[in-house]
Amino acid sequence: MSIAFRPCPGALGAEAEGLDVRECREADFGELRAALDRHMVLIFRGQCLDRDQHKAFSRGFGPLCRVPFVEP
Repeated sequence: MSIAFRPCPGALGAEAEGLDVRECREADFGELRAALDRHMVLIFRGQCLDRDQHKAFSRGFGPLCRVPFVEP
């Protein structure tokens, strides 16, 4: 899979193109981590994920942790 990163105008960020995040492989995460280090923010447009798919994709960047909800 070939992932292209198109820098966003402004201070930071890039849009990742050519990737269905539901089908990411370990090799893809190496490329994504390097792009995240370079651009600080990655945008994945047009992705439709359910909760479990979102968690599975997020685990590719490291362990998940629960963030406690604080009532305002």
